[in-house]
Amino acid sequence: MFQLALSQMVEWAQSCFATTLI
Repeated sequence: MFQLALSQMVEWAQSCFATTLI
């Protein structure tokens, strides 16, 4: 459960980073 939330947070962070980069 915790791992799933963690992976989701990582994915969200990567998305935010990519959006900021563009």
